[in-house]
Amino acid sequence: MLHAIKHGKAGRNVISDGINWQHLFKTSEDSLTSFVFERLFYLPTELFWSILTRACYGNELPLNPGKMMSKEFWPHWDAKQTTNVNFIEPDVFIRFSDFDLIVEAKRSDHNQQYREQWINQIQAYRNEYSEEKELYYLALGGLFSEETQVENGVHIVMCRWKRLLEHIQLCHRQLYESEGLLNSNDAILQVFTDLTDVFRLHGYATGLWFDSLPIHAYHIFSDGSTLSSIFIRRNKIKFLNMLSNYAISGTTSTNIIQKWNL
Repeated sequence: MLHAIKHGKAGRNVISDGINWQHLFKTSEDSLTSFVFERLFYLPTELFWSILTRACYGNELPLNPGKMMSKEFWPHWDAKQTTNVNFIEPDVFIRFSDFDLIVEAKRSDHNQQYREQWINQIQAYRNEYSEEKELYYLALGGLFSEETQVENGVHIVMCRWKRLLEHIQLCHRQLYESEGLLNSNDAILQVFTDLTDVFRLHGYATGLWFDSLPIHAYHIFSDGSTLSSIFIRRNKIKFLNMLSNYAISGTTSTNIIQKWNL
C-alpha cells in the first residue's frame, strides 16, 4: 500500500478514485503512527529500542528492552475511574519482558498532548493489567515541553517525530556505510528506506543536511565545486536524494542552482 500511494496508484478503479492519498495522509495522525511503528517492529528489538530511546528527550527509558512480548495498535481498555465514558484507546501498546510501554502520538510536533489523556490511559492500563510491572509512557509529537513528566508514578517521556526521523536516517546511514556490509543487512536497509518514504509521504522533509553526508559525497561536480560550497552560497539548499540525481559526468554546481531555482 505504501508504494501504491507513493506512486499515485492507490484508489484507482474504485469508488475512491480521485482522492489525493498523499495529501490525505499528510494530515493523518493514525496513518503516520501505524506506518512508522509497523516498520519499526520489523527491526530487531534491540535496534528498534536503540533508535526510539535515542530519539527521546531525557534518559528515563530502560537501556535494555529485553524480549518484546506483544504489540497492539489502538487497544480498547476499560474506562473505569477515568473521565471517559466508553473506553480508553492509546495509539500503541508494547509489552516487553520486564516493562510495558504506552505510546500516545500526535500528528504535529507541538502543542497537542494533554495531561488528562495521560492520566486516563495510565488508569485504564491498571484496570486491564494488575501485575506489578514497570510502566513507561511515550508522548510522541504534540509537545508543550521536552521535560520528562511523572504522573501517578509513571514517567512520561517526550519525543518528536522529527527527532525520530533523524535517528532513523542516522542509523540507516551508519549501517549503509559500515565496513564489510553483509547481504543479511539488506532487509534492514529496506525497512529504513520504507520508513523514510513514510515520513516523506506525510509531509516531512527527508533530505540530508550537508554536515550529515559522508565525506566522499562532497566532491562530485565536474567544475570542481562541492556541495559544501554550494551550501555556503545558497544556504537554503536541502536536497532530496540529490546525490543519486546529480552525481553524473558533466553536472556542475550551476546546473544544480538553475534546476532548483535557488
